[in-house]
Amino acid sequence: MEIKAIVPFRGHIVEYLIGREEEGIYFAKLTQEEGTEIQPPAHIILTKGIRQWKASTDEQALTDELGMVIDIHLQSGIVFTNETKFSKEGPPQNCS
Repeated sequence: MEIKAIVPFRGHIVEYLIGREEEGIYFAKLTQEEGTEIQPPAHIILTKGIRQWKASTDEQALTDELGMVIDIHLQSGIVFTNETKFSKEGPPQNCS
């Protein structure tokens, strides 16, 4: 299962589609952004560290927001079943 996350990014709202690549590794694909002066990362890989989420971006606030969405869904019993692998060209193509 993939989930839609609507999160803040530098004072604006952005939308990501989050799925699981494999156990403990998640991907987020930007699906919508409006009015942001700085382009949010288009593709992010997220992993859970000991106390916080880590990601393939330096935007820690965005990483924390996306990680919180994943945590909420995992705690509520949502099961991520999409284990599409990333290709060398980028993120999964079936996330649109």
